[in-house]
Amino acid sequence: MLHPKNTRPFFSSGPCVKPKEWSLQALGSFLMGRSHRSAEGLAKIQSLSSQLKALLEIPDSHVLFFTPASASGAMGMALWNFLDPHRGIDVLEWDVFSELWASEIRQELQLSYRSLTSPPPHGFQAHCPEHDLVLTWCGTTHGIWVGEDHGWLMARHRANTGSLVLCDATSAVFTTALPWDYLDVTAFSWQKGLAGEASTGILVLGPRAQERLAVQRPRWPMPRIFRIKDHVKDLEDGKLINTPSMLCIEEGLHLLDIYRQRGGLKAALHRTKRNFSVVEAWCHEHPWIDFLVPWPAYRAYGPVCLSLTSSKFSALSRAQQWDWFYHMQACFGNDGFDLVNHARCSVPSFRIWCGPSMEEDDLLSLLKRIKDLVEREGKYT
Repeated sequence: MLHPKNTRPFFSSGPCVKPKEWSLQALGSFLMGRSHRSAEGLAKIQSLSSQLKALLEIPDSHVLFFTPASASGAMGMALWNFLDPHRGIDVLEWDVFSELWASEIRQELQLSYRSLTSPPPHGFQAHCPEHDLVLTWCGTTHGIWVGEDHGWLMARHRANTGSLVLCDATSAVFTTALPWDYLDVTAFSWQKGLAGEASTGILVLGPRAQERLAVQRPRWPMPRIFRIKDHVKDLEDGKLINTPSMLCIEEGLHLLDIYRQRGGLKAALHRTKRNFSVVEAWCHEHPWIDFLVPWPAYRAYGPVCLSLTSSKFSALSRAQQWDWFYHMQACFGNDGFDLVNHARCSVPSFRIWCGPSMEEDDLLSLLKRIKDLVEREGKYT
């Protein structure tokens, strides 16, 4: 008999499940049909920016502003504005999104770079401190991340060679403590760790990035929406290049209030790690399933990716494996489960969000239902 249904059966890794305290009615008065450039609209954007910066404990030396097109737009702006064609570029390529950034550098910007594909920590050791470094802190389609030992980044920062670290931190924010002092350009969105609605990206610029922006003019043409240098003063003041959703701005303020009342960043990180530990313990109890990432120290706490380990399952073709995972998801019915990983971007697996908006009881219920379904079928345990 299956475990009772989840009351909140939402496990997607973006947009992620809302905190249980969230409600649309709680947004209160928001600016519908009003300009983001009005005094009231600008005040809300500035408030969201400053509150987000405070909650994430981003240093005063760093600038935070909002971009179009979610984290993908923010990271694209980072690559096009800050990479220096006159110095080397290293790209840590461990997952699909880091491969996409490498492709952007090669095909669109037409820059040469070194691809560092060795698993951590070997990739850290292979980077050159004189080169700009592009990395994805947390790969959502495989569940791999940089880890919690930032000594190599500290050493790089102290070397002070003039190079920059450009970081896609999409699934890392609110799921781990980022070393902001060692990250020069950081891109993310609020649709994952904060559990906000999609479409808005965020860029955080450290002092070295701000210095490069002031003196560097990229040699490639850029559309207006990408030209940070032309708009940087306005962006710092909360005046955005494009028109944002004021409803999403209002929701962001609501979510930040929820996270503050829960205990801030420390509480969010604790909740995420506790959720991850629930899945980790469950995998230890059931040897027929395990993490895609074989190195425990480099398993991300937020997006957790799991696949079957039996020889019978491994003997299936890739298409047959995907069919099995989609069959498993169909067995849950129309309850809202988003469990299967990206077929285009990953390998056959479940992907389960364990970030701070997830409730432990919902995770336990889900894992019990997966166990019952897999063991009832009995093919691959």
